[in-house]
This record gives sequence, C-alpha cells and structure tokens, in this order.
Amino acid sequence: MARSPAPAVTRYPRGGRGHPRTHTERTGDQAVPRRTPAEKAAARNRVIADRNTVINRYGQGDSLRAIARTYDVHAPWLAARLTRWGVEVRAHGGHPTSHTHVHRDGDTGAVTALRCPDPRCGRVTRVERDRLGEHTVPASGTRCALSEAQVQDRAHTAAGPAR
Repeated sequence: MARSPAPAVTRYPRGGRGHPRTHTERTGDQAVPRRTPAEKAAARNRVIADRNTVINRYGQGDSLRAIARTYDVHAPWLAARLTRWGVEVRAHGGHPTSHTHVHRDGDTGAVTALRCPDPRCGRVTRVERDRLGEHTVPASGTRCALSEAQVQDRAHTAAGPAR
C-alpha cells in the first residue's frame, strides 16, 4: 500500500528564542527562505501608501487577517497601524462589524443594509429594490454566493410595520 507523503514540518531550536532568521520552511522538495527585512518594509510601505483603501476595507467589515494577507503583513502590525491612524480596532473574535444585523431607514423603516447571512461572508451589504447588493467574501475576495439575492422584510406586512 502506498503511503501518503508526510506533511511539511517546521522545527524550531529547543530552548532558543523563537526561530532564527536563517530558518527555512520545507514545502515538498523546495526550501522557501524567510522574507528579508527589505521585503517586509516594502510590504508595510504598500499598506501605508494604500491607507484609505485599508481603512475603508476594515470599516466595511473585512477582517484584519484578510487585509493583512492581501498586503503580506502580520495582523498585529496592521492592528497597531490602524490604531495609530485613529481607527477603532474590533475585539478579537467579535462580529466583523457592529452588532446590528439589519439597518433601516429612519423615516420609512425600510431595510437599507444587512449583514450577509453567508457564514463565510458576514459583511454588511446594502439592500436596493429588495435585493442584497453585489459584494465579495472578505477572506477570499471572490463574489459572495448571496450577492443580488432576494431580501424579504418580515417586519413589514400589508398592514404596515410591526411594532
């Protein structure tokens, strides 16, 4: 019976202070060197150059990890940068945006936005003409399967809004 190949294992020196800068990860038969300080600085500079985009994505509900992966930086560094820029960083493990799942117009009570019910998404998305707006899954950047899905407002009936 053929055995499946063993998974790649990262080994760190015992008793040392983390992994050395010269450490390489084994992936298959190929060794991948660690990023150089210049590469890390270039990635961080891309975040700083795209400040408004990063802030907007985070405000729309993208997770720190998703944004950090996009720019190839560490999430704790990105959290510190957002804090420095005056953005309130959400608590770890909390909802991607506010606790409000349905946003309504103050005058008419009509649904204007809601949190996407897809568990992979969870992004607050606008609602227009009883349809969920086009949006992407934060982690993958792909179109959400529920984009343009029909939205039924159960709080409003033919008799008027429920009170």
